[in-house]
Parts: sequence; C-alpha cells; structure tokens
Amino acid sequence: MAFDPAAASRHMMEGYLDAARPMEDMLFVKGKVGIVTGGTSGLGFNISLRLLQGGANLVVASYSEVERDAAIPLFEKAGFGEDRVRFCKTNVADEEDVKNLVAFIESIRAQIGKDKFAYESCVVDPAMFDRIEAMVKEDVMAALDTDDKKVRDARLQPIYQRVYDELEEDYPDSKTMIDECLYKLQKKIVRHWLLTEQKRVDGRRMDQIRPLAAEVGLLPRTHGSGMFTRGQTQVLTTCTLAPMS
Repeated sequence: MAFDPAAASRHMMEGYLDAARPMEDMLFVKGKVGIVTGGTSGLGFNISLRLLQGGANLVVASYSEVERDAAIPLFEKAGFGEDRVRFCKTNVADEEDVKNLVAFIESIRAQIGKDKFAYESCVVDPAMFDRIEAMVKEDVMAALDTDDKKVRDARLQPIYQRVYDELEEDYPDSKTMIDECLYKLQKKIVRHWLLTEQKRVDGRRMDQIRPLAAEVGLLPRTHGSGMFTRGQTQVLTTCTLAPMS
C-alpha cells in the first residue's frame, strides 16, 4: 500500500483532538488575538488547538490550501468555527504575503480584539522601605548568600512572614507593597555585592559563568532530542521530522 502523507497528517491531527486537554490554567491568552504560521498541520495544528482552548482567537497562516481545507473540519469538530479561527494563505518567506497577513490580523483585531490592560505604577513607599531595610537587611543578606536557589527561597520565606506580621498594624492590606520593598531590598544588596565585592548572588566572580552541560539523544521515540543545562536552569528540546512531501 502506498504511503499517503496527507492521510498520515490527518490521522495525527485527529490524535491531537483525542488527547487535547483544556489549557485555561496554563496559558494567559483568553480574549487575545494570536497568529500561528503553519497552523494547519502537525505541531502547528496542535499549538493552534491549545491556544483556542485557552480562549484565544486565532489567525492561522498556511501556504497550502489542501492542508487548510483538511484542518477546517477538525477545528470545527473541536468546537472552533469562523468566530474563533480565521485562515490566511501566506508564504512567510514572501514579503508581500507577510504584509497582507499583518493587515489581515489588524482587521481581525479591530473586530474581536481586546483593549490592552492599563497597569498602575507600583512605586514603593520610601518610609516603608527604610523600615523594612532596618528590620531585616542583615537577615536577607544571609538568606541570599548561597548558590542554591531553592535554599535561598526557603530562607527568605520566614523573613517575608516576619515582615508581614510586624507591619500588619501600621500597613494593613499592604502585602503587595511589602513584597515590592523586599524585592527592591534584595536588588540593592546584590548590586552592592557586585560593585564592592565583585561577586554575584550565587558566589560566582564577575567573569565566571554558571556550569554548562549538554546531552543529546535522551528520548528514544523522537527523531532528535537534547538537554541543555546552565546552572540550575534546564531546557529540553525535541524534534520530529515530517514526511518529505
């Protein structure tokens, strides 16, 4: 039997529908307008589906009308029609196509987009900051003086609680402002260490980088996978190749 790439892609996307889970708690995209290039097949289709589940409205750009026509009923099967997802034939390597796509997105935003949020400035109260600094500066310095972020966070928790309790009477319902003051105090301490002692918060010298490591071939069922580690930060990348046609 001859291999049918379109049928294989369609079968994979139907599998995405079966395995899809709501993403409202993971993606802050509700009411926003997004664009997914190559969103009518493979991983792009899965990304589109998850964004729609999170409440986004989408413009899905695809160079292939065949893939678009195959994707439309699958989006509809998942409950997303033209009121939530629009399609635009676009070759992202062509400048004019990209300009037309941007114009198309602007037209959709004008119809169903949401206004941007306005945020009030959270400038710290100088008197509150001075009081907190006098109260816990030495303790915060001791808490920060470790190369383990988890240990650092654990040490800071009781300090935060102590400040909340101490300021409750004079600054009721001011937890957000207290958090800002404590964060500013940490930045002040770290800046002092950098300028006067030439050391970072984790003890590294100014010219010393975090430990680096890289591994490949971790996952046996993908065409490629790799893990990059820098200090306590890790990134896992996977790659699955599509058919040649």
